[in-house]
Amino acid sequence: MEKKRGGLYVAARARTYAGGELIVMVERYRSHLIFAKAYLDRSRGVWKASLHVQFNEDAQNFRDVYLPSPIGRFTGKTSAEKHGIKEARKWVDDRLRKVGLGV
Repeated sequence: MEKKRGGLYVAARARTYAGGELIVMVERYRSHLIFAKAYLDRSRGVWKASLHVQFNEDAQNFRDVYLPSPIGRFTGKTSAEKHGIKEARKWVDDRLRKVGLGV
C-alpha cells in the first residue's frame, strides 16, 4: 500500500522487524530509488535515519548503496526521514556530476 504525501512515497510494507512493523519512506529521484528508515535511539531519546539508494549504472549493472547516517538528531520520525531523503538527493546529484551526466 502506498500513499503520496508531499511528493514523497510512503510505502507501508507488512514486514516485522524486532517485533514491530517496518515502515520505510521511499522516493524515486532522477532514476534512483531512495529508502529512508528512521529509528529511535532509546539511550538518547532522539531519532536517526538510515539511508539506502538503488540505481542502474548501465543496462547490466545494478547498484545498491547504503549511505552513512545523516549527522542530525531529530525529535520526530518524519523529520528524520525527510532530512535523510534530502541528504540522499544531494548524494545522487553529486554522483551524477561525477559520472558526467549533469544535473
